Amino acid sequence: MYLPIQAQLFTSIASVIFSGVLVLVTYLYYRETKHHTQEMQKSREADFKPVVKPTIENWHAIHNRFAFENTGKGAAHDVTVQWGFNHLDYEKEWTIPLITPGQRHHFALPFDENRRNITTEGQIENELEGSEGILWFDVECTDSLGNEIDPETETINVLESIKSRAGEQLEKDELHETRKAIEDVSGAIEDVNGAVEMSGFEATLSRRNQEAVLAILEDNEDLTISELKDRSGLPYRYLAAILTRLDRIGIVEWTGEGHFIERESMEEKIWLSS
Repeated sequence: MYLPIQAQLFTSIASVIFSGVLVLVTYLYYRETKHHTQEMQKSREADFKPVVKPTIENWHAIHNRFAFENTGKGAAHDVTVQWGFNHLDYEKEWTIPLITPGQRHHFALPFDENRRNITTEGQIENELEGSEGILWFDVECTDSLGNEIDPETETINVLESIKSRAGEQLEKDELHETRKAIEDVSGAIEDVNGAVEMSGFEATLSRRNQEAVLAILEDNEDLTISELKDRSGLPYRYLAAILTRLDRIGIVEWTGEGHFIERESMEEKIWLSS
């Protein structure tokens, strides 16, 4: 039997343990909720975050120009972009209120305002001779939530990028030609298979028609060609071919031959050979 003071002690200890467990559960719940909220916030920011990336764009196969594109999920607002070559004092600055996801803008390579027609690989290589050909790019903007976006300066090796694009285009052309050749071969094989299948189908159909005609003749003696046509449902030219074949192997007696039946021959009778 517990004394009152012992019971009170046990009650106090249980209360302390319960309070501790409650505090721990509350803390764990708070931490999990906070983590979940932070993840949701990051996901939400990622959905609204613009990512403006520079590139060297090839067009009409031989020309090249500078371009940048919003590759992010969100729109870029109040955009200011700057770019130029490391070895030149000339730089370009451009502003625009909005760049939507997937939107791209392109410009001449930043040599200077008077040399905007330098676009081919050879022209660019001559112009960049003696330099590393590095182009830098800066962008500042805000996302749709009003957060400022100011990533680090990016750089592009222009000549390497152009050569890489040319290699990709060559591979695409070769792949296209290979795919076209495979499609042509596959098409030819399908045509041959179709012809073989059709040939087999026509042979089966012809044999069945011949068996049907022979069965009609066996059940009905002294039929005329027009009567045979009515009973078989076959066109005259089919009947002519079948009767010619049966006549040659001595099953029926028929005066016609070939795939054509003269009008005056339609009432001639067909005899089974005895």
